Amino acid sequence: MFPMNAAPRRLLLVLSVAGLMLAFTGQAQADNYTALGDSYASGTGAGGTVLNSSCDRRVTAYPYVISQSRPNTSLTFVACSGATTTSLLNSQISSVTASTNRVSVQIGGNDIGFANLIVNCTFANCTSQLTSVQNTIRTSLPAKIDSVYNQIKSRAPAAKVVVVGYPSPAGTRTCSAALGISTITPALSPRARTLAAKSAASATVATMGAITQVSVPVL
Repeated sequence: MFPMNAAPRRLLLVLSVAGLMLAFTGQAQADNYTALGDSYASGTGAGGTVLNSSCDRRVTAYPYVISQSRPNTSLTFVACSGATTTSLLNSQISSVTASTNRVSVQIGGNDIGFANLIVNCTFANCTSQLTSVQNTIRTSLPAKIDSVYNQIKSRAPAAKVVVVGYPSPAGTRTCSAALGISTITPALSPRARTLAAKSAASATVATMGAITQVSVPVL
């Protein structure tokens, strides 16, 4: 999905684990935890042993780390690198059942082609593509995310649902060797924040407020 080196991915892992651990507190019974999402949720780029090569699920992914850190937690780990809202609904959502009482979901980046956007902005002027992506985030993406959250609510109405946001792929650094980095820094960060905000807003409506958002800061 989003190009990112190992160090930021590991920082993202720490932040996500901390946020989810806090979000999942307060319940004494055993947790049936289902982790949905794309490469950020599957652990791509975070290193460690691969659990599933086709989806690049790793032991360093935050769902796996959380499941190993919380007593009496049974993990159904179906997040998959490259996943979109459509593929999540086709191949992941069935893992959410009436017995599921914990769900994390991180999705939407691949729907807007963010990885290609980063590459294009690095080597060329991508102003028109940035505008197109921003329009997609504000118009067509919310309905797709709504479909995901509505399905989660329908399948596991009593579950605690945590939406994990996205970091900025460029942070605040620049690179004179890559012509487009000066464009990426101010342009992509707002798109990442808009994506996270839209995800959270859709989730709150779909689950009538029974949701927690884990915001990932700019890296």
